[in-house]
Amino acid sequence: MRKRLLMMGMVILAIVMALGAVSAYADESSPTLVLDGQKLETPDPPVIRSGRTLLPAKVLFESMGGTVEWNGDLRQTTITLGDTSVQLTIDSTTALVNGQEKTLDVPATIINSRTYIPVNFAATQLGCQVLWNAVDRVVTVNSPKKAVNITRIETTETGNTLRVLLESDGVIENYKVVSLENPDRVVVDVTGAKMEFNGGVAGGLGISNEIFSNVRFSQFDQNTVRAVVDLLVQQAPQVYLSQDKKSIYMDFVITGRGSQGADSEDGSGIIPPAGDDELTALGLPRLDWRMQGKLIVIDPGHGGTDSGSLGYENGSIVLMEKEINLKVALRLNELLQMAGATTHMTRTADSSVGLYERPEIANGLSAALFVSCHNNSNESTAPTGTEVHYAVKQSESSHGFTSKAIAESVMDELEASMGLKRRGAKNSPAYAVLRCTEMPAIIIEGAFISNPSDLKYMMSDSYAEDYAIGAARGIIKALNAAAGN
Repeated sequence: MRKRLLMMGMVILAIVMALGAVSAYADESSPTLVLDGQKLETPDPPVIRSGRTLLPAKVLFESMGGTVEWNGDLRQTTITLGDTSVQLTIDSTTALVNGQEKTLDVPATIINSRTYIPVNFAATQLGCQVLWNAVDRVVTVNSPKKAVNITRIETTETGNTLRVLLESDGVIENYKVVSLENPDRVVVDVTGAKMEFNGGVAGGLGISNEIFSNVRFSQFDQNTVRAVVDLLVQQAPQVYLSQDKKSIYMDFVITGRGSQGADSEDGSGIIPPAGDDELTALGLPRLDWRMQGKLIVIDPGHGGTDSGSLGYENGSIVLMEKEINLKVALRLNELLQMAGATTHMTRTADSSVGLYERPEIANGLSAALFVSCHNNSNESTAPTGTEVHYAVKQSESSHGFTSKAIAESVMDELEASMGLKRRGAKNSPAYAVLRCTEMPAIIIEGAFISNPSDLKYMMSDSYAEDYAIGAARGIIKALNAAAGN
């Protein structure tokens, strides 16, 4: 009898384990699909292959008013939405977008007799916005927005600032600015845009000054307006959106003039770029000129009424996390500016800044990188070391570098400069400042204020310098590597 019961128990256990495996597989393979804010029910659930979400195309794109056609002889699916057509071939990493070849990370495939396509590639090519929420496992697809019209492209000069302005008749949702060499130039692409300026005809402003020789413009493709600033000197502009998000400003600074432009920041606290000898002495490379106009927001964690974690000795508080966070962030700000970076701090004193206010500041400034300076704590005094957090997100794809690349570079340099235990670079999308920022973003956890050895180091004169130099060196190296790609 005992033997029979044991066998029945083993069978039940096997069934439970099998059901658990199926459940785990379904959870891992079936993210939720949301279209324009509404959950979209599909007969066949989305799946994830090689880090990409695939789903049957018909329900999604026909819900947007598009058409989906299948050619069994050629094993091809053709999706048409508006004036764009995307053709995908089963098991092929080459697709055709309006007849032009594009490369896929993951090919279309057949699962249970259904054709599954990579949703991010297809939807993006058709002008949709695709967002991935790794915490809740939700794929959000937003239908193509009505194209904005670029109505004005011009240059203005105020004080020592030369501004190139692109103005539209609607909110600019997506744009990308890159600085390139051979020849030196700045390229801005506005996607979801039509060129109404100059009657829609490609041309140039024919304006020359100390910084650039011309500003050219064209309808680069049916969905993108491109402007190109031909440079006479290697200078990347500071780029940001107007408050109503209808204009893009690209500001160049003419050196040797005495005042800031009327619309630019007042410049207080700006550190002049250091000489190469000074940077070498600090172990810092100079920031590549193509990255110097990209705004880096530095965020000292906690502050004001929020002390952060507390360091204790003999039962008494000897250090508040907010204090050391600010000290590190201020020095990091100096070092990055000395290397040629453009920066902004969320706080420069012991003031309160809300958790969601921090990413809002960075998003509002159209920042290129967000760096939050923190220190760690634990209920146990045993944990020690340094770690860096990042979050992979779709919105960072247009910046030319990723949160992960920045985090890994910073982790390497912090390990070298601080010498603490390496806890690694970790994908942590649950953190609000990582999840809610539109640009690449990292959180640095320098050391454990709860660990007696780490705390002693944190209270030394060298800690903030070691932390700031390691972080600055990691950031600059990662940005320079991205500039060369």
